[in-house]
Amino acid sequence: MKPTDYPLLVIWSEEDQAYLARAIDLAGCVADGETPEAAIANAEIVIQQWLETAAELGRPIPEPLDDAKFRESLEAGVEAQQEEFVEAVSAAAREMVDAMLPQIINMARKRGHESASRPAHGAGLILRRRQLV
Repeated sequence: MKPTDYPLLVIWSEEDQAYLARAIDLAGCVADGETPEAAIANAEIVIQQWLETAAELGRPIPEPLDDAKFRESLEAGVEAQQEEFVEAVSAAAREMVDAMLPQIINMARKRGHESASRPAHGAGLILRRRQLV
């Protein structure tokens, strides 16, 4: 395997104030640089060292992902992040509704709205759910 066979993910790191080039297939194989090009050049050196060290230690050396497998890997990662984001937003929305609903009902009661004595369909579901927890 040649270092240039391995796909790289290049990103800007605020924390490091540098571009980072990560060899997707090689655990912990990351290089940095002042420019994306410098990070890539440094990554080729680090990949070569990673491959040599793995061979010396008798560790398995993963095959580089081909284009199709690389795309599948990226898509799977994006889908997982989307699912985590949706779950986090849903949980935050439930917490916000749970926290705000009693205040809204009290405000409506103070204004004398008759409907405030019985919650709307969705609100009733939320109140019952909270009572069960």
